[in-house]
Amino acid sequence: MDYSEPDFGNQKLRINIEDLETVKCPACNGEIFEELTKFRKISPIITGKAMEILPEPVFCCHACKYILKNTDIVPIDFSDKRIN
Repeated sequence: MDYSEPDFGNQKLRINIEDLETVKCPACNGEIFEELTKFRKISPIITGKAMEILPEPVFCCHACKYILKNTDIVPIDFSDKRIN
């Protein structure tokens, strides 16, 4: 078994990669993704300069080309959470 040991200052966390959940494509259940780049234009009104381009990394399913959204990667379930 391979263990990754991320360094968090003086603390080390031992993680067995075999125990982690695999992210799957919600469209086809594929498990292989490609990193692509999406470009966003930033208005000169916001920056005070000429038009600027901001690169944004996105992940695309290798099998069906579905582009993952943040909610696809990190499921959020607020159904039983209450704000006091």
